[in-house]
Amino acid sequence: MRFALDEFGIGRSSLEELCRLPFDVVKIARPLVERVGAGAGDDRVARAIVGLAKSLGLKVVAEGIETPEQAERLKALGCHLGQGFYFDRALGVAQATRRLRTPASVPLRLLAADSA
Repeated sequence: MRFALDEFGIGRSSLEELCRLPFDVVKIARPLVERVGAGAGDDRVARAIVGLAKSLGLKVVAEGIETPEQAERLKALGCHLGQGFYFDRALGVAQATRRLRTPASVPLRLLAADSA
């Protein structure tokens, strides 16, 4: 079983939780992903989160990717996985069940080559 720290960088998530709880994955919160590619230096927080996660041996998922530029920039930063409308829209239960039975169509995409 693996555990992910969701919405990292906003709200109730904290650095202390990374030390106290056995997380395997950090999910960069959508508001921070939205800034990626918006202008010079706007990816600083995402870059810092990826660096922190790597130093702790954690995988990184970026939430809320909406553009190819965001996906490419996050991949370049070393983000392992991405999810968001760029890959696919939200699905109902029946659609999600069909998609999950066909692994190649799951809308969580590999961003970095070393994620396997």
